[in-house]
Amino acid sequence: MRKRLREVGFIAAAGVLSVLLAAVACAADGEAVGHAARAAVPAAAMLVASLLLDAAGEERDRTLLPAAAMAAGIGVVVLWTVDGYLAAKQAIWAAVGAMALVGTYLLVDDTRLLERLAWACGLAAIGLIVATMLWGVERNGAKLWLGVPGVAVFQSGELARLMLVIFLAWLLS
Repeated sequence: MRKRLREVGFIAAAGVLSVLLAAVACAADGEAVGHAARAAVPAAAMLVASLLLDAAGEERDRTLLPAAAMAAGIGVVVLWTVDGYLAAKQAIWAAVGAMALVGTYLLVDDTRLLERLAWACGLAAIGLIVATMLWGVERNGAKLWLGVPGVAVFQSGELARLMLVIFLAWLLS
């Protein structure tokens, strides 16, 4: 119970710090300080994720969610200094990511399958990155997409990132 309360406290502290930093950024830009409440969205999503994971009833790592809430909150605030619209989109995507975390946690019962696929994921990630460098499609001045232009194009770096996470998690375990 103490670990749970500590985790919730750290997530709440990440949310409060994010809102305070966003309020400072709003005040510096001359925006209404009330907009800073949007910076709490990542921490609120992580808090909901924490409660849902606790409802699953299994023991888990209690340091990852507060760290993710802090990183997402600071990311939103830094982006806020550039463009408030992009910061709001980032906050929403952080919430979507938190819910994807819960979904993955509930759906993947046996992580040994991921262990068996670790090398394949690592090699596929490198292959995607090399393929993007060689045959990538340029959009907005960046050659980050793979596919057939006009038909189907996807940002291969995002899929490669997920595969590298699986590979590196196996490698470091």
